Amino acid sequence: MKRFHKIYKGFDHLAFFYREEFKNIFSDAGVLLIFVGAVLIYPVLYGYVYAKEVVKEVPVALVDQSKTSESRLLARMVDASEFIRLAEKPNSLAEAENLFYQGKVHGVIVIPSEFSKDILSGRQTRVSVYCDAAYFLYYKQVFKGASFAVGTYSAGVEIKKLMAKGVPVDQAMNKREPIPVITNALYNPSEGYASYVMLGVLALVLQQTLLIGIGMLGGTTRERKRFHFLIPVGNKKGGSIPIVLGKAAAYLTIYIANAIYALGIMPKVFNYAHRADIFSMILFLLPFLLSIIFLAMALSSLYKNREHSMLILVFTSIPFIFFTGISWPYEALPIWIKAIAQFIPSTPGVRGILKLNLMGAPFSSVLKDWIHLWILTIGYFTFACFMTKRFIKRRQLEMDNTTEE
Repeated sequence: MKRFHKIYKGFDHLAFFYREEFKNIFSDAGVLLIFVGAVLIYPVLYGYVYAKEVVKEVPVALVDQSKTSESRLLARMVDASEFIRLAEKPNSLAEAENLFYQGKVHGVIVIPSEFSKDILSGRQTRVSVYCDAAYFLYYKQVFKGASFAVGTYSAGVEIKKLMAKGVPVDQAMNKREPIPVITNALYNPSEGYASYVMLGVLALVLQQTLLIGIGMLGGTTRERKRFHFLIPVGNKKGGSIPIVLGKAAAYLTIYIANAIYALGIMPKVFNYAHRADIFSMILFLLPFLLSIIFLAMALSSLYKNREHSMLILVFTSIPFIFFTGISWPYEALPIWIKAIAQFIPSTPGVRGILKLNLMGAPFSSVLKDWIHLWILTIGYFTFACFMTKRFIKRRQLEMDNTTEE
């Protein structure tokens, strides 16, 4: 009977702290801005910024030093490419260079003066392409567009030569390309930047807003001395457990809705890849969110005021996104960074979300990441209980010292 009463009291305390934390969240404008405002705004903002997915019609300058029918045909083929647009036709490379430095073009194509003569004489000729390597997306599109146009033109020249020798057009085409390469862009057919990066970035937004928001609440508790009602429960054996679970349940309630919005609804609105079913996503997101919540709660007891979490955690977004392998291959990271990354929920979390949502993988494919997240959840739950107990004991000691004085 005593055990039943103890369990009942534990659940009663849990429900109390659940309600209290909801009150704290919705009475704090700063936390609401982080928990609700940021999560609502960021997906829409990023969605509109990356709406076009692929950079097209990049302006380039073409310097035609040959000025022949052959060079003009190549110029038309360059302009016909979907990747680049022939914006300027300067008379010299120096003029093209000025246009480049003024930002009017992001690439320069130079057709040499001997272009037509070399082609008609059967000699090899060269077309120079200068790409803006300071911005990788521009570089990629200019290089791809110029290479495609020059490659197509070159193939046409070779096929015409073979046909002039009496080779039928089909055979001439086969001789030009005996082994054609057929490429298939798996999971991201449009090769869009947003489809690749957005899901990972939005998962990181969920993590960072949780870490900062819970940190602000913890700092506020200490700053405004709102810990009196924690002490009677927290001082009991196992008393930190209902405190941690009650608060965590409040955060989880809000962030399950946030996660469905950011990773379920917004990808459909902006036509990003969304191949995971809702059950698999929630099943995977549960340990992802819990591990972040418990980590944030453990850290929150260290902040002396509400601003500390913002100051300390804002700079971590860049390292954390590197840890996920989105911006740089995970395999290429140094071993010591990989070791640190294993303790950050977004590392297995983003990896699993991309597999489920972008690749449409079955849940069995993310089982390793899911187990990894549950291990982090258990570890950070234990850590959060320890830090909560430590926080309560220190506040009790402070109160006792104040009373004695």
